[in-house]
Amino acid sequence: MSLYELELLMRTMAASDKPARKEVSDEEWERAQEMLAAVTVNDPNVRMH
Repeated sequence: MSLYELELLMRTMAASDKPARKEVSDEEWERAQEMLAAVTVNDPNVRMH
């Protein structure tokens, strides 16, 4: 995962915590979730909350 992808993921997750903000499109959110899933699958120490 590139630094850019990590940054995008962090921004997307931060924006998702604030429902009033509509900066994150459904497509971006979907992509971020897929990236997060790919990361957590590869690391058994990471737990989804």
